[in-house]
Amino acid sequence: MKIIISLLFVGLSLSLFSQNELKVNSNFPSKIEQGKTYDIKIVIEKPEIRSYAVYKQKFPEGLKITSVNSDEADFSFENNILTCQWYRLSKKDKITIDYTVKVESLKTGKYFLTGNMVYVYNNNQGYIDLPVKSFEVVEMSIPPFDENKKNEIKN
Repeated sequence: MKIIISLLFVGLSLSLFSQNELKVNSNFPSKIEQGKTYDIKIVIEKPEIRSYAVYKQKFPEGLKITSVNSDEADFSFENNILTCQWYRLSKKDKITIDYTVKVESLKTGKYFLTGNMVYVYNNNQGYIDLPVKSFEVVEMSIPPFDENKKNEIKN
């Protein structure tokens, strides 16, 4: 009987923990142009998790990352690592991090973003690896010359 009760308790604990797993989604584009700036949004779904958490994402050298909204986190970008740290997560079930990415000196080619998130739930540490995101840097496109505006340039 004790074994059955123990198994039920473990199963219930795992069920409660699985209901509180983090989900992280990002709209980072699959193709970016040199010299352009992009608005990026990360949405973290974190039902019931209210304690300490750290989100980290590693970028290739040559990108400039600037915070727009970090949803109460301490935001930093050092050594090509974006870090958002919360000493206590908000009560909201979804957290949104908004930032801009500017391609400053990254050469054309294919690159990858990696990262993770560490958090505390019921005095236990949780950890998730972010899905690896690939993206391509392409040369800045130059709009075609408009013959109709040729006269405007002379004036």
